[in-house]
Amino acid sequence: MAMSRIIIISCLLGFCLNGIGQESRYWISFKDKTNCGYQIDKPQEFLTSRAIERRQRQGISVIEQDLPINRKYIDTVLQETGGRQMLGSKWFNSVLVLAPTGLLDKILKIHSVSTAKEYPLTKKKQKLVDKFEANEVVEILFDGYTSSDYGAGNNQIRMLGAQHLHTLGYDGSDMLIAVLDAGFTGVDKVPGFKAMRDQIIGTKDFVDGDNYVYHRHTHGTRVLSCIAGKVWGKYLGTAPGAKFILLTTEDSGSETIIEEYNWAAGLEFADSIGADIANTSLGYTRFDDSTQNHTYQDMDGNTTFAAKAADIAASKGMLLVTSAGNMGNNDWHYISTPADADSTLTVGAVDSLGNPAGFSSFGPSSDNEIKPNVCAQGELSSVIGTGGIHQGNGTSFSAPIMAGAVACLWQALPNRTNMEIIDLVERSASRYSNPTEQMGYGIPNLYHVYLSALVFNKNPENLEIDELIGSHANIGSSRINMAYYSSADQEVQLQLVSATGQIVQLGNRNFHKGLNAVSIENRNQLEGGLYFLSVVNSKGEKRTQKIILI
Repeated sequence: MAMSRIIIISCLLGFCLNGIGQESRYWISFKDKTNCGYQIDKPQEFLTSRAIERRQRQGISVIEQDLPINRKYIDTVLQETGGRQMLGSKWFNSVLVLAPTGLLDKILKIHSVSTAKEYPLTKKKQKLVDKFEANEVVEILFDGYTSSDYGAGNNQIRMLGAQHLHTLGYDGSDMLIAVLDAGFTGVDKVPGFKAMRDQIIGTKDFVDGDNYVYHRHTHGTRVLSCIAGKVWGKYLGTAPGAKFILLTTEDSGSETIIEEYNWAAGLEFADSIGADIANTSLGYTRFDDSTQNHTYQDMDGNTTFAAKAADIAASKGMLLVTSAGNMGNNDWHYISTPADADSTLTVGAVDSLGNPAGFSSFGPSSDNEIKPNVCAQGELSSVIGTGGIHQGNGTSFSAPIMAGAVACLWQALPNRTNMEIIDLVERSASRYSNPTEQMGYGIPNLYHVYLSALVFNKNPENLEIDELIGSHANIGSSRINMAYYSSADQEVQLQLVSATGQIVQLGNRNFHKGLNAVSIENRNQLEGGLYFLSVVNSKGEKRTQKIILI
């Protein structure tokens, strides 16, 4: 699917608040969308062709919720209050307006208004050691990697089996990923992003209300690198071929409920452009104004504004990946929102060996849903910052590592819906039959997902025959990779046969009942060319596939 560079001038306007006077922010909802000027049967007037096609692929209809807000309703509110529009949400048929304090009663009397809330501006700022990560970035520079591997990103990619998807040509190409964060300082200048800058097709800052996102904070920079970083031989993200929309929704200097509204507006923007995946390494629990605080009971996937927005976004066909949070060691302990949302793929953190990171937030959601859903490396994750390649801790990094890998998987399985992809990912995970409160279903193997879904169109749990599902050789490597479904626990024999009939024994392996993935070192240093990989099971039955050694 072709994509061009896009900068959309959205009707969701924002204004920078440099000074604080006697003003409040008002979240105002309207009664209907009558005479809004748009029609459901003409979605091309308010959605891009890519957004429409994403819905069509998944059998999703355009509904009234997708229609823009009635502009006359907004203008009436602005005229009556003398205010300025900061945001608008067509999904919630609402606007955020900055206006003088004390106008709530007057706003509620406007005929088109259904409900309204007032949020007075304050000077109070929340002081956190690190609002986003479990620890400050550990300044460790990496060097000495060769172009034949993933450099510093090697472990976090291989943990998910994503390297095999890359080898097969699935690197996120044709996928559009929206990254919603606190700013992307240095992405326009840091060498680690030079190779991917032309893959950024859209930007918007919902805090300042403009399209410039390369300031405010480096958190989004490091998050983006987990997916998109490219320093050949030293670092590679999990979806280096994807296209990106960079959206600043987080005000890093404070913590208010308004940021959930910013985030929802960012999701709508991503939806309207046609993003396939949205990564969010942000979470909300407590605010500068304690009256706005969430409770654990609110983490039920349906109560907070962010969770509601997340589920709506998923209903439009986007796949949302969210970080679980870094509260595992403090008094909150649990996941944050929107990680609690029913339809998100929430990601916890593990270390390089697959053990749960102590800081990773615990589930379940308060309505007892499995959260986090899955895990990826988030302890000593390799990232690119403004100073080079470093390590950092946080589910802020495990989420984008997963988001990029899932983008590659969805590229490989384009006919699956967003929720089917999430289900397949969960089913492939290491603890699917025994989930825990901190790891959820565990660490998924996306290569297993691809193989089982491609061949069997479902998980081959009850297959009664043996099948050699897939085999290939890593580019630039002597390794041969294969996947084999075994109908029983058994010992099998592996061999290669050249085009001239030469037989090379690769040894015996013990396979368990189910899907087995094997990486075989080609110690015979065979010449490149066409071979036949065979597996002989305990019954003497042979399964064979062609394989090309490079």
